[in-house]
Amino acid sequence: MSAEQNMTIARNFLDAAWNKRDFGRLSQYVAQDHVAHGPFTDQLPPGLQGVIAFASTFTTAFPDVTYTLDSQDTEGNLVRTHVTYHGTHKAELMGVPTTGRLLFLFSSRIVLPGARSPRVGRSGIPTI
Repeated sequence: MSAEQNMTIARNFLDAAWNKRDFGRLSQYVAQDHVAHGPFTDQLPPGLQGVIAFASTFTTAFPDVTYTLDSQDTEGNLVRTHVTYHGTHKAELMGVPTTGRLLFLFSSRIVLPGARSPRVGRSGIPTI
């Protein structure tokens, strides 16, 4: 695949999860053996079900969440995507009580689209 095709796959994953909240489509982008790296991922099921659980939990806690694609680049088959999420904390999130505060979350994901599995995802959730 071309670099542009790989970047499109990464953008389509974000669109399915965060804009459309079409969690059923995530199986097109995430392998069953996916290993997540990020906040709260140790509390989730492994693989695709964990990705779906995280996206569902996060969009419940932040129902108005949107994202901005800050930058995207490629190196070989790898795609680096830098995103800023923003939304209001309106429901409990994995033990964190509702605060009503606006959250800005900066996230970087490195994906290998040909493998259908985001291999590395790094993000940090500040105190909400």
